[in-house]
Amino acid sequence: MKALYLLIISILIGSSSLQENATLTKVQNCSATLTVHKDRTFKSATENGAEIMLTEVSMLSAVQDVQLTIIEKSDKPNTEKIHFYILQVANNTTQSITFTLTSENIDCNEEGFELQTDFNFEFYNLNQTEQISEVTVANNSAVKFYLKKITPKKAQKSAWNCARIEASNAEGNYTSSITMKSLVQDPTKVN
Repeated sequence: MKALYLLIISILIGSSSLQENATLTKVQNCSATLTVHKDRTFKSATENGAEIMLTEVSMLSAVQDVQLTIIEKSDKPNTEKIHFYILQVANNTTQSITFTLTSENIDCNEEGFELQTDFNFEFYNLNQTEQISEVTVANNSAVKFYLKKITPKKAQKSAWNCARIEASNAEGNYTSSITMKSLVQDPTKVN
C-alpha cells in the first residue's frame, strides 16, 4: 500500500492537474524515474516489504503561465434562470496581459446528452456594476470577475448546455478555457 501511495505521489509530482476541465497552454514537461525494490521473501509486500526510490527528478512542478478557474459556483438551484459564478484569470508570466473574455455554446453529444439548449453568458466586474469583455492582469497576479449564466425563457426543460468560457490575449499565445455543463431543471420534476 505504501508503494502504491508513493507511486501516485510521484506521478502527481511529474504532472499538473487541471481543474474544471481547464485547457492550458505553455505547460512545461516533467520526467521522473521510479525504481521499486521488493523483498522477495514475502508473498505480498508488507508495510515495510517494498521500498520506493525516486531518482532523476528533472523538475518538481510544472508552472502554468495562464490559468482560468471557477473560484465560486452559484449556490442557487438549477430551477433558477440566472446564476453568478466568480471566475479568476491568473497570469504567472513576467508581463502584464490583457485577456479577451468569450463564451461559446458547444455540442454536448460526446457527453451523451441528447437534449441540448443554448444559454446566454455575460461578464461583469467584481462589484457587478459594469459589464466587461476583457481584463488586464499584471504579471504574477490574478484578477477575479463574475460570469452571469442566463437560461432563456424558451429553453427546453431537462436539456443540457455545454459552454466553453475562454480568456485569451490578442496574439493568441496565452489562452485558458473551462467547459461548463449545466442542466435546465424541469421544476415539475423536482422533489
